Amino acid sequence: MKWCCPIFEGLASFAGERGLSLIVARIITDRFLLQSRAVDAGVDLGVSTPVPVTIAQQQAIFYCPGCGVPLAEFYQSDIETLRREDLVVR
Repeated sequence: MKWCCPIFEGLASFAGERGLSLIVARIITDRFLLQSRAVDAGVDLGVSTPVPVTIAQQQAIFYCPGCGVPLAEFYQSDIETLRREDLVVR
């Protein structure tokens, strides 16, 4: 796959891990999601809290945060490789 820039490549490689990452998911149409996780995907914290705690959050983006290319256009042929439905926060 040809990456638009090293920043985007790094974000995509961290999908599902604690910290900032990028995934693609089909939400009506394919969406690029900048995702932040407090813990790795699938980790059971085993604790309860008196207030809700956000484990992960995400935001749809349309342009690369590193170089500004339009993501849907640039990654059109590689969209299946980037898709990670299993990591979407619903």
